Amino acid sequence: MTLTFETKIENFSPEQLWHFHFNVPEGVYTTLLTDGKRVIANINSCISYPCALMHDGLGGYFITINAEIRKKLKLQLGDVITVSLTPDKSKYGMPMCEEFEELLNQDDESLWYFDKLTPGKQRSLIYIINKIKSSDLRITKAIRIMNYLKSCQGEIDYKELQTALRSDLPKI
Repeated sequence: MTLTFETKIENFSPEQLWHFHFNVPEGVYTTLLTDGKRVIANINSCISYPCALMHDGLGGYFITINAEIRKKLKLQLGDVITVSLTPDKSKYGMPMCEEFEELLNQDDESLWYFDKLTPGKQRSLIYIINKIKSSDLRITKAIRIMNYLKSCQGEIDYKELQTALRSDLPKI
C-alpha cells in the first residue's frame, strides 16, 4: 500500500530538536500507523529514504527531511512537495549493506549483541556504515563496530564508539 499526498516543507522553531519537516495528513497517518511508524518516503518521485512517522505532540504526525535531501532536490522552506509513503517492512527499518550483514552472519557474538540493541540503536549503527561509499572502508568500519559491541557488551557509549571508529582509519 502506497499513499500519496502533497504537503510543504516547514520548520519548527530553532529551540526544538527537529527542524525541517513535512506534515502527514490525518487520513494517511491513521492508515499507516496500523503497520507501525517506520515508512519509506518518496519525495517528488526522485528520492526515497527510510524514516519514521513522528508525533508532533498535538495529535498530528510529521517526517523530518534532512539537509542532504533538501539540497539534492533544491527544496526551500515553504516549497510544496509530492510525498508517497509505503510501510517499511524491512527487518531493521532501513536497508543494511551486504558487507555488514555478511560480517554479522559470520560472528555469532556480534550478532547477539546487535540483536539486543534497541531498533533505533541498530539503525544508527547501520547508518554509520551505510553512508560510506567504499566497500573496503564499510568492511573496516563494520568490523570496528562489531569489536566495539563485544568490548562494551552491547552497552553503547557514542563518544567511545566515535573514538574507536576514528583510530587509524583513513579519512572518509
